[in-house]
Amino acid sequence: MTPILRNWNNEVQKSLINVFCKIFKDSNEELYKIDPNELIRISIDLLDFFNVQSKLIKNKAIKCFGYLALIIGPSDILLNLINNLKVQDRSSWICSSLAISIIAEKCGSFTVLPILLNEYRIPMTHI
Repeated sequence: MTPILRNWNNEVQKSLINVFCKIFKDSNEELYKIDPNELIRISIDLLDFFNVQSKLIKNKAIKCFGYLALIIGPSDILLNLINNLKVQDRSSWICSSLAISIIAEKCGSFTVLPILLNEYRIPMTHI
């Protein structure tokens, strides 16, 4: 399914995000058998959906990060989202911030705050 992620048709993107959300939300037990590196690669590919014009696609992609964090743990996904905060695109900043807050909601703020505080050692304007 990951090659389909690169398709820029809006209907394809909506359908694919819906499929990913259903898979991540409903079948947590079976996803533990999948290599975590593959799920991290999917999360990196999902970052591209933050630059899409459709708000529905952005919102679904943000929610997918919360479900992914429940499956593989928030640390790897948070590092990708924090690196995405350093990009010079405003919509990426907003979507990354919302995805971090969704992860904090799903996994608990105690898992997100240490990683954020570690990144804030060197003050940056976007983080």
